[in-house]
Amino acid sequence: MGLLQSFGKAFIPQRLRPRIRGYVQLAGMAEIPYGLFGAMFAFAIVITFILYVLYAYPYIRGLTAGYTATTRSLVFFVLTFASFAVVGIVISYLAMSAIYVWLDMRIFKRTQEMESVLVDFLQFVSENLKAGMSFDRALFFAIKPQFTVLSSEVRIAAKRAMTGEDVEEALTELARKYDSNVLSRSFSLIVEGLRGGGEIAGIIDRVVENLRETKKLKEEMAATTLGYVIFITFVVTVIAPGLFALAKQLLLILGKFLGQIALALNQAQNVPLKISTTGITPEDFTTFSYLALIVVSLFSSMIISIIQRGDVKSGLKYVPVFIIVSMVLFFVFQQAIGTVMSAFFTGV
Repeated sequence: MGLLQSFGKAFIPQRLRPRIRGYVQLAGMAEIPYGLFGAMFAFAIVITFILYVLYAYPYIRGLTAGYTATTRSLVFFVLTFASFAVVGIVISYLAMSAIYVWLDMRIFKRTQEMESVLVDFLQFVSENLKAGMSFDRALFFAIKPQFTVLSSEVRIAAKRAMTGEDVEEALTELARKYDSNVLSRSFSLIVEGLRGGGEIAGIIDRVVENLRETKKLKEEMAATTLGYVIFITFVVTVIAPGLFALAKQLLLILGKFLGQIALALNQAQNVPLKISTTGITPEDFTTFSYLALIVVSLFSSMIISIIQRGDVKSGLKYVPVFIIVSMVLFFVFQQAIGTVMSAFFTGV
């Protein structure tokens, strides 16, 4: 692990480390996972070497076969360096993109956790204020274990406020850290109330009431659009695999028909007609079907997430389920439709 840590630090520029550290802290990590970055870079190097040995090296060797010894060595070196550079950059980019998506989903999950307990937390703050506490102490004593992520974030803001820093700036920075309209608007209203000198407990109570009404409206909207969600799910997991399976069986039957007709015409004499088989093989169509099901599952999960929650990230959890179910049903439909078709077209 120490070697991977050093390897990861070597590939991350010093000027980018503060920004990366701030980003991973939003995902709940205290420090940059240099070991993870090092492992991804090592993985990229290994994959690049394997692809070079299997594909690039035979191609470059055949390409330079007709050159003289000096020219062949020079061209071989240049092409080898270029292939390592291009493939290495592509693999590294894909690996870093995977890490970014993973961190982004962790941040999104933490944001959702804070939004889900914000109403209860603000209620505790309001009760503490009504009991006569100052605002910074009310924040600190409202921290409970059940608030998880929100507790840790508010604890930092409360400690900063209790050590002399402006509580408004602490809350504003907390709201800016996460991409959440709920957190941003709620804390913005509280900060404006603090600046205006109004009754903070009453303002917090109104914020809590608005959050409850918003949550209720979202639940009603989700219930209203349930029919659309069921329809999209049925299309993705049942209808699309069934249509692809039926199309493949029709392609097989058409290929057999054309093959027999072409054979009969070739054996006939003086027939000015020539028929060839289909240009798409069943194997190619199967590959296309699997890729199409993956794409349809991805975008359908995004559409369902937008309909239900108004964002895309919430629907990514449906993607593996849609892909697995649609592919399994595609295989089942192939077998079932193939059995039925063979019963009707026996001998074809």
